[in-house]
Amino acid sequence: METMNNKLLQSFRVLDLAGYIAGAYCSGLLADLGADVIKVESFDGDGFRALAGFETWNRSKRGIAVNLQHQEGKDIIYEISKISDCVVQNYRYGVAEKLSVDYESILKYNKTITYCTINAYGTTGPYNKTPGFDPLFQAMSGSMVYQSENEDRPAFMRVALSDYTAALLGAWSVCLGLFDRSKTGKPHNVETCLMNTIMAVQAAEFFFIDNKPWELESTHDNLGINEYKHLYQCSDSWIYLDALNQENFNLIKSSTNSSSQEDFIKHLSTIESNKVIELVRKYDGFCEKISTTKQLMENQFLADHSMQISVMSPTYGEIKQSVHPAIIDNKHLQTSKAAPQLGEDTDTVLRELGYLETDIIKLRNGRVIL
Repeated sequence: METMNNKLLQSFRVLDLAGYIAGAYCSGLLADLGADVIKVESFDGDGFRALAGFETWNRSKRGIAVNLQHQEGKDIIYEISKISDCVVQNYRYGVAEKLSVDYESILKYNKTITYCTINAYGTTGPYNKTPGFDPLFQAMSGSMVYQSENEDRPAFMRVALSDYTAALLGAWSVCLGLFDRSKTGKPHNVETCLMNTIMAVQAAEFFFIDNKPWELESTHDNLGINEYKHLYQCSDSWIYLDALNQENFNLIKSSTNSSSQEDFIKHLSTIESNKVIELVRKYDGFCEKISTTKQLMENQFLADHSMQISVMSPTYGEIKQSVHPAIIDNKHLQTSKAAPQLGEDTDTVLRELGYLETDIIKLRNGRVIL
């Protein structure tokens, strides 16, 4: 039986000038889909190389180290752009232009390129040249307040929501550009920014009527939005309980002989979480035990759903990671290639571009490549 190929971007090449989370994960999503992603780094490397997430954001890629301050370094980028389908970059606005790797510069070498920019505040407006990162956008957008139980004590979310959302929207925009190019042959200059994405994922919070925000009637605190959609502590662990509606919750509460919410909380603290989960499900509600990421990675659930992969990293040895979020042709996307070491594939890529060994030695001696 013929195996379906779910690497839908296998015939595409990506020139990856991005780093950190948003840009690196954007091109990483394309790499997992089969694209030949060539990650270009400075001699100092990606600023997030020391973070564990780097291994996931940059797996499936090839890596080269090039000095873009040198004209011969720019020439390498131009040569790669000639045989690429798209470019991804997340420089602060104006840096790509300064380095002559902006959309207009690359367009001179590839008339059908899809060029993706991801930055902090976008390429227009008074903040377009201002650097920014996820916690700043959590602070500015109201999400820190919304996650908290009151405006006097905002809450910080460790997951970089705006970065990951920007990466997903960036990869989506690239695919849209490539799709249209397949019909029209036209180039595309697509972009997103962290400020846009932190607002996009708070659609309800940014819904206003007569200049007043729409609000759900609730007793919101940092444990839930009301008593029937809430975190509770059992004798062995915390749980999240969703009884669906107040009527169901009252039935659950009554079944424990609790006359008040305080009695219910006290009762749950004396019994095991599994018994509470069973009780809630009996009334068609939802309930799960609170787990750490480590506990989830050790859970058979991940193995049963093929949601975990193992790769051999030259830096860490065997590592386990979460899979690409898409399922194509009933299969998760797999990879066997870990994130590249700094400059790991420089010589190989240059040879593919037609550089001779003498050229490569000269470029290395001239500090054009690492």
